[in-house]
Amino acid sequence: MGEALKISKYGASRQYVLDRLIFKDPKTGNWWIVGNPRSKQKSFIEYWPKSIFTTMAEFASEIQFGGDVYSPISEPAPPMGSGDFNNNFKRTCYISRIRLVDSSNALFEPENISIQAFTDKPSCYQVSYEGFTGEFERYAMLFGGPGGPACNAK
Repeated sequence: MGEALKISKYGASRQYVLDRLIFKDPKTGNWWIVGNPRSKQKSFIEYWPKSIFTTMAEFASEIQFGGDVYSPISEPAPPMGSGDFNNNFKRTCYISRIRLVDSSNALFEPENISIQAFTDKPSCYQVSYEGFTGEFERYAMLFGGPGGPACNAK
């Protein structure tokens, strides 16, 4: 979403959390991103008007989660997340507590839903959908990697 994240140090005890909800307003048909949706201090970050969508005007048939990195072509591609990917929630960037919103705006977990993990540069960045991981992370995916000069788009 173009948001710069705080820098965390690899192996540090502190991790930074972004809590986001994306939903379609049932009255207007606009799609919204909400920050801190479980808090009294929630904020409406951004919205997309219904008029700009053709296939998502009524519902989304596909959802993508993950990360993105950028660097000028003359510089090595940066790391994503901690720069390490080792299937460890303490060392790898992750998205947890994944839930979806149904047509009545009720949240539900992605049980029995087909989820595909995809990366277009597997030597640079990895992704792994973990499914249900326990009561804290619930449904989760891990992603990230070292980047480097061989990862630049050409």
